[in-house]
Amino acid sequence: MSASTLYRLGGLALMAAFPILLVGEAIHPPGEQINYLVMPIYPVAHVFQLLAWLLLLVGMPAAYARQAERAGWLGLVGFVLTMLFIVFSVDLLLWEINGAPRLAADPATRYLVVAGNGPSGGGIMANGALGVVGRFFVLGIITILSPIVFGIATWRAGILPRWSGILQIASWPLLLIWGPAFLLLTKLGFAPFDTLFSPLGFGYGVQFLGYAWAGYALWSQAASQHASMMVPASNT
Repeated sequence: MSASTLYRLGGLALMAAFPILLVGEAIHPPGEQINYLVMPIYPVAHVFQLLAWLLLLVGMPAAYARQAERAGWLGLVGFVLTMLFIVFSVDLLLWEINGAPRLAADPATRYLVVAGNGPSGGGIMANGALGVVGRFFVLGIITILSPIVFGIATWRAGILPRWSGILQIASWPLLLIWGPAFLLLTKLGFAPFDTLFSPLGFGYGVQFLGYAWAGYALWSQAASQHASMMVPASNT
């Protein structure tokens, strides 16, 4: 399989991840409390989110490979952090699809789920030495750093659209603006799709939009390269 084909497939994966994530966020219940965990739509919403993250897992290596030479060590660090972030997120989503709803549905095991804070354990890091607190602390650091570092590397490399890097960089700092605005809207009675427009959902949405922008560039550039290779040379 040629490099241009791999870039196109990676680009398509990054583009597809964005709308699928939005679907998962839009149908997600309003919170992570016990009464929402037992709703039938809860695991369905997380299945859509899981699919989005798996597509990201497939597409990000293409985004890194396309700019690896120009991105340098910063790009490598950002790529590693991003892949760790994706793996931890997939792990958490698998727990939210299967483990948390089952525990919440059984009165005998409901205490294992922290009310108002979603699942209290499960997954790779919770079963290790770091425990629950360490798991979410490390995941939180990686969550914030990965798009910023990879976004800066993308912006500096100039191979993929710089706006892709800017959106990644801005995804979490923008929460400083959107967070208070969302709280105000909530107090004013704004309720529909509140998960989609929640601070966390907003941050992920901006971040995935940046990845999708890079994905379109991968797909279009590789498509143009593939088309040029298919044109027969003129006999002059």
